[in-house]
Amino acid sequence: YITNPQAAVDCLVAHALCRQLQGRESAADECIREAREFAYWTGDPARVDFADSGRARVALLRGDQDSAGRWLATYHGKPDLPVKMFFLEYPEITACRALVAKGTPESLAQAAARLHLLEEESRRFHHHCQLVPLLVIKSMLAFKENRLQYAQGVLTEAVSLAWPGRWILPFIEPGWRSLAAVST
Repeated sequence: YITNPQAAVDCLVAHALCRQLQGRESAADECIREAREFAYWTGDPARVDFADSGRARVALLRGDQDSAGRWLATYHGKPDLPVKMFFLEYPEITACRALVAKGTPESLAQAAARLHLLEEESRRFHHHCQLVPLLVIKSMLAFKENRLQYAQGVLTEAVSLAWPGRWILPFIEPGWRSLAAVST
């Protein structure tokens, strides 16, 4: 915790995501509580943003768009990433997830603009750890905009990038029904 506080917060958020995906909501809540307490203890507002973003991401996994929307309304991040870092949680990517989940024309337009900037930056640095989730979100966005062929193409690229490492989390997170709709 002390040597790398950001990694500690990220690991706690990752643990919460795993617990939520296992259907262990109370364990996920406990991990988020610990991440938030530690983030507040460090006194770094960026770490608090990461912990709160993780809480919104867990809410999205639960289908709780209202909680994610409340977080999004308070989030004032900027659409860039620390591209040299390899963390699982990035508030700006979670903001894109929440905007796509909201699904209004305005939120989809905001998500598209943010995704564009994030994708450019991730491609420039060959940062596939960020690019794969961005492409999955971009595919979901295109699907919601009824651009089905484009959505399939983007999803195909995400799969080809994730395949060598057998990385599945970005594809599990939106839910199998959502991705099945895109891939058919």
